[in-house]
Amino acid sequence: MNREMGPCPKCRRHVLLAEHRCPFCGATWLRSAAAAVSILLGSSEALPAPVSDAPRTAAEQAQEYGVERPPVDRKIADWVWAGLYGDWKGPYGFSPVTSSWGGRSAGANVDFLVTDGKKSHRLTVALDRVDERQAALSIKLDEYRIGAKLVSVKPAIPEEASATKMGSQVLEIDKEKYECSILRYEWPGVDVRVWKWGDRILRVESAQEKSRFVKTEEIEAAKRKMRCEVWETVRGDVTILEWRSEEVPGSVVRWESGSKRILLTSFSPRR
Repeated sequence: MNREMGPCPKCRRHVLLAEHRCPFCGATWLRSAAAAVSILLGSSEALPAPVSDAPRTAAEQAQEYGVERPPVDRKIADWVWAGLYGDWKGPYGFSPVTSSWGGRSAGANVDFLVTDGKKSHRLTVALDRVDERQAALSIKLDEYRIGAKLVSVKPAIPEEASATKMGSQVLEIDKEKYECSILRYEWPGVDVRVWKWGDRILRVESAQEKSRFVKTEEIEAAKRKMRCEVWETVRGDVTILEWRSEEVPGSVVRWESGSKRILLTSFSPRR
C-alpha cells in the first residue's frame, strides 16, 4: 500500500492518502489533479482533495442512453486546475491561490484562454458558494460544465507542525532589498522553509520545489493593464511562471510552463 500521508481536509489530522477516508472524523476524498501532477513530478507532498457535496455533473455521471457525452477532454481540465489552484502551498497559507476566493460573493468568476501547445480552449471557474472555511467552485471547459471542486479559503498550519527560526537573509527583488526572517516548518511528510518580510512571504522551498517572488510587472490581460507579482516555481526540470494580482479571484492572471499557457480574459471579482 502507498504509505504517503497528508492532512485530512476536514479535521487536519494526518492520514494515509491511499485510504481515501479519515479514520478520525470519517471525511472522504478523491486524489486531486494537483496530487497526480505532484506524483508525476516526484513530489511526496500531494494533498487529499475533499469530495464536493454538490450534485455530480453531466460529465461525471453515467452516460444516459441515447445521449452523447459533452466533447471535452478531462485531461486538459485537470492540468489547468492543477496549474491554477492545485498548489499544495495554498491550504497552509504559503500561496494565495485558494484563500483569495474567500470574502467574495457567489457569482464571482474568472475566464481564461488555455493552450496546451496544440489547441486553444476557453475555461471558466465560478464561485457557487463560500463560507469561512471553504469555497465551492464550478468549472466549464468550452462552455461545457465538467466539474465542481472545494478549495480551502482559511489556510492553516497543522497543529502538530513545529516552527524553527533559521536566521535571516536579505533578498533583492526589483532592485529593492528585503531583510527576511527564515522559518522552517515541519510535520509528517512535510519539511518547508519560508522567507518572510513582515507578514509577506517572498520565498518557499521544500525538497521537491523552490518557489520565489522574482519581480513586479505590468501586463495586458482581461482587456486592461494589470500590475502583477511574478512568481517562479521550479520542480525538478519543470519551471512554472505565474503572474498574480490580489484583485482577481484565485489571484492568477497568467500561467506558463513549457508550451502550456493560461491567460485571464475576463473576471468578476464580486467583493
